Amino acid sequence: MQYKKLRLEQAEHNLDACIKFDSLGGFADWAVTTAFYSSVHYVQYKLFPMADHNGSKMVMYQTFSDYNTAFNPHNVQSRHTVMLNLVKKHAKNIEPEYRMLYDNCLTARYSDYRVSTAVALLSKENLVAIKSYCNQTNEAENEKVTK
Repeated sequence: MQYKKLRLEQAEHNLDACIKFDSLGGFADWAVTTAFYSSVHYVQYKLFPMADHNGSKMVMYQTFSDYNTAFNPHNVQSRHTVMLNLVKKHAKNIEPEYRMLYDNCLTARYSDYRVSTAVALLSKENLVAIKSYCNQTNEAENEKVTK
């Protein structure tokens, strides 16, 4: 449970940073970046621990690092690529929003460096959708455990 708590705390911390960068103005690139990294932590909070097939057997992965080590042992893919594939496989409902945040973050950090306020707003909207999805599904799972 410590892993889940830490993921949620980091997701909320990055969300707070996103809101602050956006409200200051002039930091749309950082608003997009913190929105993406907040979504990374929300998704990890939602998905882990998780059971998944590894070859012919089901394996329980406690953390994303455990999952990444098992499915990407030689680091052929980036951790972000592994995460994108994981979202596509296990969180299809938010895959378009997550993909867009990832793409916007790459552009903001490594390609263009200039991000419009419209892109920052869309990134925040995508983050809100991801947060909502992750919190709803975890609340439902918590209710099953307590019943």
